[in-house]
Amino acid sequence: MPKNKKNTSKYLIRFIEFFFILLILFFTSINLYEFPINNDVLGTSTINTNTTEEKIVYLENIVQNNPLYFDAYTELIRLNIEKNDFENANKYLNTLKTINPNSRTIRILEKELSDLN
Repeated sequence: MPKNKKNTSKYLIRFIEFFFILLILFFTSINLYEFPINNDVLGTSTINTNTTEEKIVYLENIVQNNPLYFDAYTELIRLNIEKNDFENANKYLNTLKTINPNSRTIRILEKELSDLN
């Protein structure tokens, strides 16, 4: 009789483990169903702008609300280089240096700016 009780408790533990695994899978599937398919990221690709100036204004508004948004500053630098406004490009580059001074992107943009000046 004790052996049978031992097997019963063993099966009960296995059943509970199986039940919790199913429960976890169920909640995971619900979570994946709710996950958005297209992630909207702040940036020029999510807006309908035609000119460089409109993109710059849009990104300047973004960095006012999110002052540590590194990618917006890099895009602002590139757009200002495209517009030949090296003063603003250097201003945004200095801001990037305060956000992440060890970034490889900063060195690339610095070299690009120094080559153009």
